[in-house]
Amino acid sequence: MNLYAIVAAALLALPAQAESGKPNIKLGQLALHPYYGISAIYDDNIYLVPKNEDGHAVAGGGVRGSWIMSNNLGLRADMPMGETQKLAASYDLRSDIYKAQSSANNAVTQKAGGAYDFKGARTKLRLSDDYVNTSDPAFNPNNTAVAGELVTREKRWNNAAGGGVEYFLGDKFFAGIDGAHSIQKYLSRSLGQKLNNYALSFGGRAGYKLLPKTRAYLGVHRSITHYSVTRDISDITETTAAGDVIKVQDHVANHKDWLVDAGVEGSIAPKVTGRVQGGYVYRRHDKDNSDARRRPISRNATVSVGVDYKPTERDTVKLTANRGLVDAVTGGNYYLTNGGVLDLSHKWDKITVGLAGGLQVDKYSEAITSGGLTANRRDAVYTGAARCEYRIQEWLAANLGYKNVSRFSNFSRQFNYKDNRTSAELRLSF
Repeated sequence: MNLYAIVAAALLALPAQAESGKPNIKLGQLALHPYYGISAIYDDNIYLVPKNEDGHAVAGGGVRGSWIMSNNLGLRADMPMGETQKLAASYDLRSDIYKAQSSANNAVTQKAGGAYDFKGARTKLRLSDDYVNTSDPAFNPNNTAVAGELVTREKRWNNAAGGGVEYFLGDKFFAGIDGAHSIQKYLSRSLGQKLNNYALSFGGRAGYKLLPKTRAYLGVHRSITHYSVTRDISDITETTAAGDVIKVQDHVANHKDWLVDAGVEGSIAPKVTGRVQGGYVYRRHDKDNSDARRRPISRNATVSVGVDYKPTERDTVKLTANRGLVDAVTGGNYYLTNGGVLDLSHKWDKITVGLAGGLQVDKYSEAITSGGLTANRRDAVYTGAARCEYRIQEWLAANLGYKNVSRFSNFSRQFNYKDNRTSAELRLSF
């Protein structure tokens, strides 16, 4: 805490440009944007488990609340190189300190990233790399008699690198190619055998400029996902606290995908900007010779929507929606997810208030048996949130927030939960 206070005081002493009202830290062409935030959070279900029954835990050691002190320190840097090139870099450090079971729950998350952009008369190029070192949430480590996915926080890191280039054919047509590669690794050997993976995607897209700020496109991509361990999975079982023996996977199956997408992006309607995209995915998993019932091929429609609507200068409406496949650890090789979030905000002078709500429905590809029920698992996750920001200065803001997340599953005793999270934050940004 003393270190963060010293850093914050040092930032306040840095030179500023008073004309804009917001400090502007520059070293030649290099622009620096440091920030620091401190938050007090109360989470009434830190392990995201079903409610206790008759005073006893149902899963993961039971419902447990905790105060969390979160410190977030970071720096963004931009370096233009002439009129056509630009370098950007960022670093973010967050420390979460729990009052409940600190030794098991305290976590540090680090993020680092960099990007290079080039924009010529007919060519646009971008290269980027993003690294994350973090810890997954844990179930209660003081009571492991009830089966759970994790009993301690599990550290992992992920690195994603990618790039793309576009070439403009005259004023209307464009074409481009792109590629990305990501690696995910858990430090735990047991989890690493199940979840460590790399993913590679590459392809291209072409399109037509409908209006000066609006364009339509069609894209085709190939994706390859490979997990570290490849073994038969039909004979792996787990006994739950209720005495049920359920079949689980000791890894997620490798797969190769073809993805075809079409969409519109930019200024897509009066006062509406963003992207609306629909597509189709053809996925082929590695065949499991030990289980003839497992279907290696999946065909599904996909959706990706992210749009902002500004009916007035003070009001903003944001809509995001998605449909796609997600790799699963249990209940088959994957689940199909459908969902959306609507976010509304209004600004009065220095105060901005907002409300958000969403629904996500996940359908798993294969049946499991637990608690006397055999069925394909299906979860519905509801979210609701409210927030208020008071901009004390251009560089200093105070925030209040509340978020509720509720999951309802057909396997209610195993996967249902409700979580309420209330927060207060003070943030400096330059």
